[in-house]
Amino acid sequence: MDFRSRRRVRRSPPPPPRGPDGDDLISALPDDMLLQILVRLRCARAAARTGVLSRRWRGLWARLPGLTFRDVPAGVVKAALARVPRHTSVSLLDVCLTRSVLEASRKLDDARARSLLRIAERLSPEELIFILPRETVFKSGPPVGIVMPCFRRATSIELDTGFLRIKPPRAGCEFPALERLSLSGNIGDIGAFLNRCPRLRMLGVIFRECVLASIEK
Repeated sequence: MDFRSRRRVRRSPPPPPRGPDGDDLISALPDDMLLQILVRLRCARAAARTGVLSRRWRGLWARLPGLTFRDVPAGVVKAALARVPRHTSVSLLDVCLTRSVLEASRKLDDARARSLLRIAERLSPEELIFILPRETVFKSGPPVGIVMPCFRRATSIELDTGFLRIKPPRAGCEFPALERLSLSGNIGDIGAFLNRCPRLRMLGVIFRECVLASIEK
């Protein structure tokens, strides 16, 4: 009598087809097609992780037309943006930071936010979303100030600095292409912002911890 096991034998999946150089066929695609794949991940951090697949993917994320970082620590975002080639302009820069857990680290969040905005100015995005979560523990002393950088190519800006003070751009700085502006935070001299935006059509403002005199300027 023939006794045979009814258990199915699991077979390993066949290896991916290889190109002439030994790379899988996906990695052998042109850069433009690989970038389209990374775009669909909708997250720069996830796109950067594809570098573990093969050398072909490493660093390719830095050439994405739009960069999105959601719920990522400021230090990680700063290190990632430092790898983007200089003189690169992006269509979208979407950054939503996380607050540090340790109190000592939270004190650095504000400084890191200012630094990231200066890096964002270098990338000259057409659309900017920058959100710093509101601090649940209020700090004594005057509010920390963040000067709005000059985004000359931007058509849309959403800037939320929690309870940090947003200061108007430096003298001589204008936003010639800006059509949509959303500001949330401790906003000083809203009139100075509006005077720098000759093409502004849509405005949204949320005032937090503001002095009335500064709003009425």
